[in-house]
Amino acid sequence: MRKLLLGLLAALVLGSGAAFAQTGFWAGLSGGYPGVAVHFGVEDIGVENLDARLNLGYAYAADDGMSFGVDALYGLNLDTGELPVDLYVGGGFGLVVS
Repeated sequence: MRKLLLGLLAALVLGSGAAFAQTGFWAGLSGGYPGVAVHFGVEDIGVENLDARLNLGYAYAADDGMSFGVDALYGLNLDTGELPVDLYVGGGFGLVVS
């Protein structure tokens, strides 16, 4: 079951990341302890530099459960030189279902 879920998450992120690349939507995948997560975001939701992100994850190392969350992110206009980095602050809510 874990391999199936991880495979579906990876396919979803890879497919949607390419599709949303130029539209103000984005997708990403993160992994580590205790699991993996898929992130879907929308840029500039009503206020310039304010983004929203939906998180879906699976904890394979700890509780063997699903996680859901939503975050608000505010992009900071800081000079990072030649680094292709965006800096932001934010917070949100999460729920883990075991």
